[in-house]
Amino acid sequence: MSNTSLWERHRTPPRDALKSFKKAGGFGGTSIDPMWLILEATREWGEIGCGWGYDVISEAIERLDDGWVLHTCNINLWYVNQTSSVGRVPSTGNTWLVMTTKAGEKRYDDEASKKSRTDAISKALSWLGFGADIYMGIHDGNKYADLFDSPAVEETEATSVPPEHDLWPISAVPPEDDTWEDTTELSNTIKNNIKIGIDKMGEDVYKIWHKRVLQNMFGVDTVKELTDAESMRRFVVMQDERFQLEKG
Repeated sequence: MSNTSLWERHRTPPRDALKSFKKAGGFGGTSIDPMWLILEATREWGEIGCGWGYDVISEAIERLDDGWVLHTCNINLWYVNQTSSVGRVPSTGNTWLVMTTKAGEKRYDDEASKKSRTDAISKALSWLGFGADIYMGIHDGNKYADLFDSPAVEETEATSVPPEHDLWPISAVPPEDDTWEDTTELSNTIKNNIKIGIDKMGEDVYKIWHKRVLQNMFGVDTVKELTDAESMRRFVVMQDERFQLEKG
């Protein structure tokens, strides 16, 4: 049995499991119905709780200085494969619990906990190949497609700033903000984390995660559009949390 047998069986979602979306800022993309992912997992391994399932490891709420509140759910997804071995995939899901509009109005999401858990399950299944064609940009109009049209990142030491590439054009350093003195330090931290992420996760996987977080959490396509230090801080935290799930 090939190492990619599971991947190949579930990589292509049907059209009725896909939906287009648009968010503030004018960008859009394609998302997968999480119920399709759960159905495919049930077809593969059996009923949830028997042939597969997940354990919630921890949930956390992070209150940020600008009034935004982020809910995070960490899980271990498990499944029993054809050799009766148990596989485990750690994953993290995030949802904004409280958001602040430009007018200063606070918006609350009373389903944030459920959304974070669903997000974590979907991400874990994607690492196993479920719906992989979407994340790899094979479907036309996919929001991740442009990530795979750029040259590979040149090898450098993990402590150095990576060369210019599609994740962060070095020429596009955010403007200085008089209310923050550490914008340059944050810029360099994100750049270094890009290199660390590529080293730990592999270039293709890191790029998918990087683009997904920027679009879903910040409503932008590139790091150069994070022009305020608080957004940069939030992105650094998300990078660090993702790296903690990687071994080594």
